[in-house]
Amino acid sequence: WVIQPLQTSLQGQVEDLNREIDSAKNVRRGALEAMEDSHGAAAQEREMRKRLDRIVLELRQERDDMKTQKEDLEMQLKEELLNKDGLQRDLEHERQWREEWNAVHDQVRAALSRLHELDAPGVIEERSHQVMAILQERIASEAFSRSKVTELEDKLHREQAQRMMYERRLAA
Repeated sequence: WVIQPLQTSLQGQVEDLNREIDSAKNVRRGALEAMEDSHGAAAQEREMRKRLDRIVLELRQERDDMKTQKEDLEMQLKEELLNKDGLQRDLEHERQWREEWNAVHDQVRAALSRLHELDAPGVIEERSHQVMAILQERIASEAFSRSKVTELEDKLHREQAQRMMYERRLAA
């Protein structure tokens, strides 16, 4: 009778220990599964970071390319504005030259009409040739001066554009 209760008590303890062992095994199995899941999640996170890093690098490269493109477009815009200003100055100069030409032409016509009234036809012809020669010299001189002014303005615009480009490079 003493052994029987002791045996029952021991069997109860063994059963309790077996349940604890089973419970510990279940806990261990769960921990291993959780560890595998966390390793899988960490691997996924590393892959995601790699992908995001590649995307960030690509976006930075695109940004740098766009900055360069923007600077190029700004430079082109400034050159076009300088060209536009130069063309407007040329147009104004041409208008003034035409006004002067018309005034001189009117003076020549007036002088020729006076000559026709006062002088003989041979003298008129000789003087009109002289006047036309003077006018042609003046036109050639004016054209030469205009071409020199245009060349100097173009050179100035190019030098300004180069200076701005160098300033940008120094600023970068």
